[in-house]
Amino acid sequence: MLIYPVGIVAQVAGLTPRQLEWWDQTEIITPSIAPGGRGRGYRRLYGFDDLVLLFVAARLRDSGVPAQRIRHSFDFLRKHRTAASLRELAFFAIGDRLLTVHESMAPVWTLAEVNGQTLLSLRWTEAAEEVRRRLEALGLDAIE
Repeated sequence: MLIYPVGIVAQVAGLTPRQLEWWDQTEIITPSIAPGGRGRGYRRLYGFDDLVLLFVAARLRDSGVPAQRIRHSFDFLRKHRTAASLRELAFFAIGDRLLTVHESMAPVWTLAEVNGQTLLSLRWTEAAEEVRRRLEALGLDAIE
């Protein structure tokens, strides 16, 4: 398993290091390898699945889904899904609402406006492929 530090994660996910710190502290998404702490000397380290979740969360946030809603949805998914089953999901955001469905029921990555609201449809596999491309562009490997 490859491990990614905050600087790489921020670039790949499209977030700032401060956003990653805040998302960790508020438990929206915490690093699975080495969770952060408070104060100096704590180093957050992320795995590939963390990168994909952060990429998805950033796209959801960009489409208008509030951070609180993302956190509640991801909390539910963590409690009721295994890591393997997360890889079978697709995420739909319509306005500030967030839905998850099995990937087979979702169209490929879509960003559109429907009745004045932003619609985002993003499959886990599509997000993982984009994360891989971004890592490769930085000269890094992506191993799940």
